[in-house]
Amino acid sequence: MTNHFHRFFYCEFTPYVQRIVSILGILIMATWLYWAFVEKGYISRMLKGELALVDMLVGLPLVIALAPVLYGLFYWLVKWVALLFIPVWLDCRAADDPDDA
Repeated sequence: MTNHFHRFFYCEFTPYVQRIVSILGILIMATWLYWAFVEKGYISRMLKGELALVDMLVGLPLVIALAPVLYGLFYWLVKWVALLFIPVWLDCRAADDPDDA
């Protein structure tokens, strides 16, 4: 069995798959921000002045910071799935070449 942890760090997506994964990750981020700001009424409450100071100082940075976290989680999940089940999506020449280490 190959060392999947080593391959996880050194394998990269092929350019086409990288583009698709990036677009899907950005869509996930946009969905999160839409849900947090619009569906939950954060923007409207902020503009009406109904938010407490704690919501502004803690809630807003937390909501914004979770967007890249969701992108990273999605990216790593797809990378693990590709590494374990669909290796054709990955370019592992850097992981397989010990001379570059």
